[in-house]
Amino acid sequence: MVSTNEDSKIRKFIHHRQINIIITTLLIFVSTYIALVTCLGENIFNPIGNVTEPAWPTVNTRDVINSTISTFFIVVFGLIAGRLCFLVHLPPLLGSLIIGIALKNIPGVNEWLIILPSWDAVLRKLAFALIMIRCSMGINLAVVRANPRILVSLGCIAPLVEALCIFVAAHFIFSFPVSLSLVFGFLLAANSPAVTVPSMLHFQNTNHGTAKGIPTLVLACASADNVLLIVAYTVSIGLVFASGSLFATIAYTIGEIVASAAIGIFLGWLLWYFPRKKDTYTHLARGIVLVTLSLALLFSAIRLDIEFTGSISLVAMCLTAAIRWKTNSEKQTRLEQRVYAVLWDLIFQPVLFVLIGMKFEISELSWHGILIGLACLGIGLVGRAIAVILLTVGAGLTMSEQLIFVFSFVPKATVQAALAPGIVVAAAAFPELLPQASIVLSACVVAILLTAPLGQLALGLFGPKFLTQDTKGFWPDDETTNPGRVLRERRGTWAGAAAAEEEQFFLHLAKPPQQPSEDLRDEGAATG
Repeated sequence: MVSTNEDSKIRKFIHHRQINIIITTLLIFVSTYIALVTCLGENIFNPIGNVTEPAWPTVNTRDVINSTISTFFIVVFGLIAGRLCFLVHLPPLLGSLIIGIALKNIPGVNEWLIILPSWDAVLRKLAFALIMIRCSMGINLAVVRANPRILVSLGCIAPLVEALCIFVAAHFIFSFPVSLSLVFGFLLAANSPAVTVPSMLHFQNTNHGTAKGIPTLVLACASADNVLLIVAYTVSIGLVFASGSLFATIAYTIGEIVASAAIGIFLGWLLWYFPRKKDTYTHLARGIVLVTLSLALLFSAIRLDIEFTGSISLVAMCLTAAIRWKTNSEKQTRLEQRVYAVLWDLIFQPVLFVLIGMKFEISELSWHGILIGLACLGIGLVGRAIAVILLTVGAGLTMSEQLIFVFSFVPKATVQAALAPGIVVAAAAFPELLPQASIVLSACVVAILLTAPLGQLALGLFGPKFLTQDTKGFWPDDETTNPGRVLRERRGTWAGAAAAEEEQFFLHLAKPPQQPSEDLRDEGAATG
């Protein structure tokens, strides 16, 4: 057992500024090295002198140049199309998807833009890493503590109900194999925070539904939905396309899940101390080290042929790190999340959706397959809608507010764009699954085209009508109003608890600054 004196020495050593900087820098460099070497498929101990065949096929210089220039144009075209859609109040990702479909299907243009398959895989994996980080970091711990029931109900049970409905429809109605039906269900059921978040932020700004904390609850449930279904998808696809006996595969999978979760928790715990809190570089270092460690986990898992474990480790690491980061700083993780949001909006969202659009060849479409995908999608959405309404009975919500929750989970986009192409790649080794895998890919593209604009349109039209506007707002005009009393009254219900946490934060921001914050005093001392 470590004595109090020894524990104090360890803490003093860890929090020494220069030592902490050195260890944090080593973490960034080592994780970057592992991510780079495993991404290139080289020997981690001797990458330069490795004489074995590379993991990727050899490409000539012209293909690399073409892919580089094509990637540049993809970002530019995706951004322009996204901004145009934004001007007409449609999700920007829809514009990127449409431009991708156009680039693939316009004669002449489809031969001009060339992206190497290896580049396509890496770009999608980078976007996937950013999605997982944002979803994991976006789970509001205050909402989790105040409303465990609603978070479990709408963030876990409802998406699993939708996945089950899609599985039943695909297998029992359309005769998909059990394994592929399971993967299809987990993939298509995931909602898209990229569509939902802007609407919820708008409702927060206009105080619609804030009295019951509805925007905050939707955001927390959407993040939990994505984390759960992505992990379930990666585990299920590892089981479906694994070779060997089923019993041995399941046993190995359970062991790999436990081990990968333990690795992620350990790395997340390590990030509690490196970098140290309240320093000039803290938020910058946190943002960098989280990305480099996430990429190292994902690409290492691919290199070791246990791809799904990378996602589990990444989620466990981000959730563990966020527990401490959101409590030891007034800024919590808002600065890191803001940077990740900018990276997503300006680079990875247009790239990801243009790339999946370029896999949608209209000349090879099977209308039969598209109808199957639409039927599965519709059955799943109806199943989730019923589940959401039933699970929120007795929660103090009106029917119109329940419908807002239903509309919030309609959009499909981000997860499908990142993961759907991987099904076709994995199914290439199983010719009997390839036709159904192609249907899954087409269904995901069509689902994005339909549900993303419809979901945003429904929230934009019915949100202000169905959600009660809190006329008091966060800063009451009546000076005699006691914010503390209002917060205590609202804590009586699960929705009020979320609203109370939300208002406590904004009331704190409303206070006039009396003296420099603790963060700024520490930063000044550190730089001085």
